[in-house]
Amino acid sequence: MTDTATMSRPQPATTHVATRDERAGGGTDGWRVRLDQLRAWAHRGPVRSAVLKVVATVVGGAVIVAGVAMIVLPGPGLVVIGIGLGILATEWDWAKRVLSTVRTKLSSPVRPRSRRTGPGPGARPARQRCWRSARSASSPPRR
Repeated sequence: MTDTATMSRPQPATTHVATRDERAGGGTDGWRVRLDQLRAWAHRGPVRSAVLKVVATVVGGAVIVAGVAMIVLPGPGLVVIGIGLGILATEWDWAKRVLSTVRTKLSSPVRPRSRRTGPGPGARPARQRCWRSARSASSPPRR
């Protein structure tokens, strides 16, 4: 005889559909979890680590070269260069520093330039740079 209280009952079917982030590891940072898992797996052995570094360098460099070409050709060149730096930053510290510097520069507020072309009211006149233009042609040379 079996105890009915300990038997599991079939649960009703739910209509919840997993999002892409939940399938990748749950939450909104699922892709970061997957990336950390991939990085931990890749750095378990010296050969895996070297292969990953070479692959990231070649792919990141190729993406940067494509971005530089897109500056001249039609395409989002600066965005592609940023993506290439992001790929390189997965393995290289210098690329992380460059990427964080660019991110800091882009996130700082930009002051709009004034539309005035000349000096403001009350400004001193510009100083003459050339000694010949400062003197008149009729004055005798100094000794």
